[in-house]
Amino acid sequence: MKNFETLGKTLALGALAVGMSTVSAFAKDVTIRYSNWLPSGYYLHDKVFLPFMEEVEQVTEGRVTFEIAPKFIGSVVGSYDVVVDGLADAAVIVPSYTTGRFVPAEGVELPWLGDDFMGRSVASWRAYENFMKPAGVFGDVKVLAYIGTPTAHIFTKDRAIGSVEDLSGVKLRSPGQMGGQFIEMVGASPVSKPISEVYELMSGGVIDGIVTNASAIAGFKLDEVANEYYHVTGGIVQTVTMVAMNLDTWNSISPEDQAAIDAIAGEAISRTAGTQNRIAEETAMAKLAESGIEPIYLSDDMLARMKDMTAPITADWIARAKEAGLDDPQAMLDAYAKDYAETSSGS
Repeated sequence: MKNFETLGKTLALGALAVGMSTVSAFAKDVTIRYSNWLPSGYYLHDKVFLPFMEEVEQVTEGRVTFEIAPKFIGSVVGSYDVVVDGLADAAVIVPSYTTGRFVPAEGVELPWLGDDFMGRSVASWRAYENFMKPAGVFGDVKVLAYIGTPTAHIFTKDRAIGSVEDLSGVKLRSPGQMGGQFIEMVGASPVSKPISEVYELMSGGVIDGIVTNASAIAGFKLDEVANEYYHVTGGIVQTVTMVAMNLDTWNSISPEDQAAIDAIAGEAISRTAGTQNRIAEETAMAKLAESGIEPIYLSDDMLARMKDMTAPITADWIARAKEAGLDDPQAMLDAYAKDYAETSSGS
């Protein structure tokens, strides 16, 4: 009798092993065509997104791979719809480039939320996961990464800024809705254009400067046209960057491989980005210094005036986010502040 019981257990274990191997054996191979517009050598592409793609191949044992399209598909502004429509299987997307379309997402780009690279990146993912996703934001794509980038400051070409009054009429490229409101409220003129077009605009005198971070200045070679760097402690805004996948493409991946990908996506990518944000900013600031561009820190008095002038931005966002379907925008901001404090590099 014991021999039969032992045989039965052996057969059962064998069947389970065969079943598990069969799942792997018959899991569909999927090649993800990825559309990228980030410049060659830019740290987000080289140090964050490419390693993630390589890790996807590893954890799925080669069943899911990324293939970077030889040319960028569509436009930078239209990247989200390129993914939704399946023109590309996945792409890097900046939601704030489509002003007013993803209002709840603007909450993590509000001014004065802090300068810490890790804190902002992780808190941004958690805000998406715990508040935006349940509200259906970006619901027609699979969000793999939703990361905060270093906070933005003011870079100009031949425009000195020593007071709030000096900002009057200055044409500054805005990184998105929040940045545009900030620029307008401090008396400057926002210009909405993708960062990939800024070099030409600044060199031609169409705009006076840009609100962005040092790593973007270095990455897009804008240090060749900008010559003034005004550091706004607390950060004007951050520009969230995300990687999203077409839903049909995601659903064509086996549940086993989906779970493996989810385990290395999301907050894991945000933490990698937090580290790389810091390294990139430190490297970029050193490069800018070599070009003679040193940060000028705005005075406490000037910062206080700018905070007063831009205070309505948060209340305005809360009202608009409620209208857009986010049940409790203030709760998201409170959770963001808590997550930021808990995950900041100095905590």
